Amino acid sequence: MVTLRLLKRPLVAICAVLMVLAALIVAERAVLVNGPNYPHWLATGEVPSASDEAVAMLYGSACRGQGPVEIHLKAQGAVLRCGTWFLPATKTFLAPLPQDSPRVRTD
Repeated sequence: MVTLRLLKRPLVAICAVLMVLAALIVAERAVLVNGPNYPHWLATGEVPSASDEAVAMLYGSACRGQGPVEIHLKAQGAVLRCGTWFLPATKTFLAPLPQDSPRVRTD
């Protein structure tokens, strides 16, 4: 019984920290998928373009060929995500859309 009493506070603290981390991960994912923009301070870096060639180069270099590359279109351009969203090795990049992209509005 004494051992359980001594472990109660550290276990509660660990569970609380894990719950906060899980909430932050879900909030970041919601911003990535549903938000109109993606904050620059959350991104790992920027790439010059969201063209097919740039995505292929990013996959080979920064992503090291691991995991898929997700592309999310936002108001400021494209958000490129390497890997699965819940791993610490995941990298996120911002890129302007190519000018000849059918998704770019010129009005």
